[in-house]
Amino acid sequence: MGEDRLLVVFLVIAVVVLLARTLAGRLRVPDAILLVVLGIAAGFVPGLPKVEVSPELVLFGFLPPLVYHAAFFTAPREARADAVPIFTLAFGLTTVTTVAVAATVWALLPGAGWAAALAFGAAVAPTDAVAATSVLQRLGAPPRMVTILEGESLINDGVALTIFGLAAEALATGFTFGHGAARLGQVVAGGVAYGLAAGFVIRRIRRRIEDPSSQIIVSLVTPYIAYIPAENLGFSGVLATVTAGFYIGTRGEGVLQPASRMVGSAFWRILTFLLESALFVLLGLEIRQVLRHPGGHSWAEILLTALAVSAVAIGVRVAWQLGNGPLGDLLPGGRRVQQGLGRRQRLVIGLGGMRGAISSRSPCRSRPPSAPNAACSSC
Repeated sequence: MGEDRLLVVFLVIAVVVLLARTLAGRLRVPDAILLVVLGIAAGFVPGLPKVEVSPELVLFGFLPPLVYHAAFFTAPREARADAVPIFTLAFGLTTVTTVAVAATVWALLPGAGWAAALAFGAAVAPTDAVAATSVLQRLGAPPRMVTILEGESLINDGVALTIFGLAAEALATGFTFGHGAARLGQVVAGGVAYGLAAGFVIRRIRRRIEDPSSQIIVSLVTPYIAYIPAENLGFSGVLATVTAGFYIGTRGEGVLQPASRMVGSAFWRILTFLLESALFVLLGLEIRQVLRHPGGHSWAEILLTALAVSAVAIGVRVAWQLGNGPLGDLLPGGRRVQQGLGRRQRLVIGLGGMRGAISSRSPCRSRPPSAPNAACSSC
């Protein structure tokens, strides 16, 4: 895309974001919904350049700062208090949703294969708390429910994207169950270990920096220092970034001066808003290309699969929330921690599982030469 066309796309994104923000306040609906809807409408504007976002740009450009920001600003005390419901949602529900969606895709599109179906299931499994929590806070929902949704969305991104990476690797090379289990242990343990090491080093560096602008620069490059080397080493870049962000964020005593903290907080709020908004708008702008290239499937198959996947993802989440009490009671302190979460609260948390930027932009990194077109298009 030439510079002039790229500028046009940037201007369209800016106009859509401003319009969505204005309408969201008046209509009292989440920004994400209007961003996608208005982005789709803008995608059909005559003369607009073809928009096609590179998967590598999303994985290595957008994803690290979004994940790092969520981990850094996590409230550790509240998250620890609700560790049991967060754990059951982030690990248990994400895994179950991945398998259920994969089974649905495999049943309706058998040519996709299990590896591609699992990759698709992992792509739509994680939730994004931004839209849901904004609505709940506006309605005056208990802070505990907001904390659970935010904690779940932070951890399940790492879980789902780790599964997604393994499924994409299996799609390209193929491996046995034993090899897959070994790789899972490698990417998880390696990602956490590298994230701790990166967080430890960067924290010591930031303690020696007093200039607020320099602090912002270091904080901006931190997620990429955590993500990119971990990926190149064969570890989970997402888990490395989450670990580094959580480590630095929970050990901020003596690291950030008040001026740096205020400036940095404002900078990261604006940055994450722009990144998330741009992703949602780009998703809408790409609809024209999606309609032109349905991936070798009929529109009846695509619509049926989309409706089935949506129904399964929503149904599994609601069923899990209403029935996971006994499972949570098996964890240490689970019965005590889960007191106060009645069926109504569980139902609201279940219906608050909106998908966000990561689900909308989780792509297959590459198309393996030996894989059928149907398998790749399903990702």
